[in-house]
Amino acid sequence: MRRLVLSASALWLAACGGGGSDPTPPVNNPSITVSAGTASVTATQGTSATVPIIVTRSGGAAGDVSLAAEGLPANVTATFAPSPIPAASTTSTMTLVVGAGATAATTTITVRATLAGAAAQTATVQLSVAAAGTPAYTITAAPAALTVIAGAAGTTDLSIAKTGGFAGSVTLALEGAPAGVTGAFAPNPATGATSTLTLTTTSAAAAGTYALTVRGAASGLTDRTIPVSLVVSSAGSFALSATAASAVQGATGNSTVTITRAGGFAGAVALATGTLPANVTASFNPASATGATSTLTFTAGATAAPGTYTVAVNGTGTGVANQTTNVTLTVTASGGGGGGSFAWQFCDAARVPAWFAFRDGTTGAWTRVTGGANNTFSFTMNQSVGSVAYTLVTGGSSTVEVYLNTRAELQGQSTAECTSNPLAGKTLNGSVTGLAALDAATISHGGATTTANFAASTFTLTNVDAGPQDLLAYRSALGGSTVSRIFLQRGLNVANGGTLPVVDFNGANSFAPASAVVTIANGGGDTFFMIPSFVTANGASFSLFSDFTATGAARTYFGVPTANLIAGDLHAAFVVANAANNIDTRAVFSYFRTVAARTITLGATLNAATLTSTGAGGLARPRARGTIQAEYGDAFGASFSQSSSAKNITISASRGYFGAATEYELETPDFAGIAGFNPAWGLVAGASTSSSITGFGGIAGVINQPADGTAWRFASRTTTFTP
Repeated sequence: MRRLVLSASALWLAACGGGGSDPTPPVNNPSITVSAGTASVTATQGTSATVPIIVTRSGGAAGDVSLAAEGLPANVTATFAPSPIPAASTTSTMTLVVGAGATAATTTITVRATLAGAAAQTATVQLSVAAAGTPAYTITAAPAALTVIAGAAGTTDLSIAKTGGFAGSVTLALEGAPAGVTGAFAPNPATGATSTLTLTTTSAAAAGTYALTVRGAASGLTDRTIPVSLVVSSAGSFALSATAASAVQGATGNSTVTITRAGGFAGAVALATGTLPANVTASFNPASATGATSTLTFTAGATAAPGTYTVAVNGTGTGVANQTTNVTLTVTASGGGGGGSFAWQFCDAARVPAWFAFRDGTTGAWTRVTGGANNTFSFTMNQSVGSVAYTLVTGGSSTVEVYLNTRAELQGQSTAECTSNPLAGKTLNGSVTGLAALDAATISHGGATTTANFAASTFTLTNVDAGPQDLLAYRSALGGSTVSRIFLQRGLNVANGGTLPVVDFNGANSFAPASAVVTIANGGGDTFFMIPSFVTANGASFSLFSDFTATGAARTYFGVPTANLIAGDLHAAFVVANAANNIDTRAVFSYFRTVAARTITLGATLNAATLTSTGAGGLARPRARGTIQAEYGDAFGASFSQSSSAKNITISASRGYFGAATEYELETPDFAGIAGFNPAWGLVAGASTSSSITGFGGIAGVINQPADGTAWRFASRTTTFTP
């Protein structure tokens, strides 16, 4: 998720989301998986059988996991020990007690695992009930999943339960072993109730996850098979390094942690910090890094003691030695006297400024800053408010971006740049099933969105965010206006170049959408469009069929049914009203949890601003001045554009910058004479200029932490003038 940057363009992007991003800090996505130690089990009438149940937690999931058995046949009961599975454990044993009156048949039993804050998961076990006196046997493995470093070996214990008078030997065999992996059973044949399987790997065994099968054969009886999962991990290594970080009291600072892999190691590296200074917290994005970098964000509390600290960063990976590096963290005092150190980093190479400058306070000289390592611009600001400006050049166009904020707000924006515009992400492939001839699918995952249809059912997503991400898709008719099916799978972390699970609109992860009507109030004679979206607990935002119908205050929207929601999920509706004069625009971004009929009320029209301009040497410095409107009094934006020369200037300001003032003034600064500033980036006097003035309200505590029932809004006025 992208963090809030107080500019008209950034807030618009935050509101619309682009199908893959909502302006909320990234959070873990708690999830679990559940599996059975054996896919099938046999029990004679009047006896019992046991099945190991394994639960894996990820994405920050913690707490007890409850288990339940569903689909039990008559006269069969199930118990779990322990139940629930405690937070520190991952296994339980399901005991199936088969009564004397149970019918001799094969039944599929579903084991459901639930954890507060995570989606429930299931596994299946086939129970074959044999008539009393019928010879039979069952094989189970503990553990049912092994991880072995290439060149090493691992073991699992096999239990052989014999019933119905069967006392013969069972010959065991391993199937599905990849090159470089062999299996040996001791004893084999198994004459008793146990045998040990040893899986031996060579150094040439390819790293990966393999589904193996143990087959048992006994004279006169049907073969029995059970699955055993083998993960072969590389015998490689990795190293860690990290850049220094600085944070002002009450603000954040970033360090870039670099992971250098060697020896074929390509696994995830889990990152954690050592002891932190008092009143300082830290988080990683991603916390489990599959790529080459992770952003470590320090948050210094208002009472954190200023000083320079050394913080350890620890990395762990499967099959490799743990590694540690140190980060130098500088905490500086807030307020007018303490000063604040900035390290404004640009992770997206396409957004590295051609020129960067800052001003300490509301007056005084602008100072140029040149970029350093990792495209970082470092400077110190002593006043409680200040300004930052930089120029982005793309092809033949230029944009000068100016920010007027408190020092703490600028600190937040300096770290938000890499969150909003991260390093290039992954490329993933996928396919869709369950489409009819005239159906289309929209697929979103990790900030990337694409489409597929019946004739072209494969797709590729580029620049996908790293770490666990949710996959959401919806099906609609080509050219239609309804959603007929939704697909949602949470917490996927597919490696770069890999393939996502099939988006199957008829599968277990799909469901019919919920729908309701939104009524737009205070719309007057405006025309509207609406973008409904779904924001998962993991922070991913997905648009669900935008409604661009021009007229009509009542709109049907689609969303995820309540039964498919987990804690932290939200729906949202972005409603935009355009006046007939093509000047005034109003918008509301409203958050709510459940899909239900609701009314969304637009705000008032933005008051007109006074546009003037100063300048010299043929350059114009447009300025917008207006009264601060209570409804839109949190932030202000002005953009000036000359399409004839592809030149743009945007000015963004927060309420904190203006203090107790009743007016805002957004003026293009005088950069003439500032080292490195190219006059060709400035607007030309006497040329037709498009302007857009915007006010934002209700953003405090909503964009960064949305909750059920919250909303924020903005209004803008566009016009053309000649400066």
